[in-house]
Amino acid sequence: MLGYIQSPIRGETDRILAELAQHMRPNVAALVSPDPEDHLLVHLWPADLRWPIRQDLGTGAASCTLDGGALEEAVFRLSQDVAKLPPATPLILNKFGKQEAEGRGVRPLIAQAIEDGRPVLLGVPAQTEAAFHAFAAPLAQKLELDIHALEAFLRG
Repeated sequence: MLGYIQSPIRGETDRILAELAQHMRPNVAALVSPDPEDHLLVHLWPADLRWPIRQDLGTGAASCTLDGGALEEAVFRLSQDVAKLPPATPLILNKFGKQEAEGRGVRPLIAQAIEDGRPVLLGVPAQTEAAFHAFAAPLAQKLELDIHALEAFLRG
């Protein structure tokens, strides 16, 4: 089961996924962005770690400040935790973004979770939706932005 959500409102998918992960604790594994204003800080569960994925490019930097290496470390840490959890434990991931569209980021976690039979839920921005479908079709199911419906999806 691979579900995804989208919203035209900036930060809404982050908020919903973080809220859902918090609500489903301790029966969920997650890499979510708890602060809609700072999407370069992720929260890892079940370890309950806040993990910065920002690189400091200095004042006035105009390019993306995502630290791909820090994201890879967070993914590695979460994958170690997920491997210790029961196979039916759901996985919530903040998004299938540019890193994932290029084959990196949380993409290996998604693939492993699907292989293990874990339900997966993530946000998919419109900019990377085509790459997501190329990666995930026909498994991907678009879900409504309702926390109760999302929880029901993850619980099977």
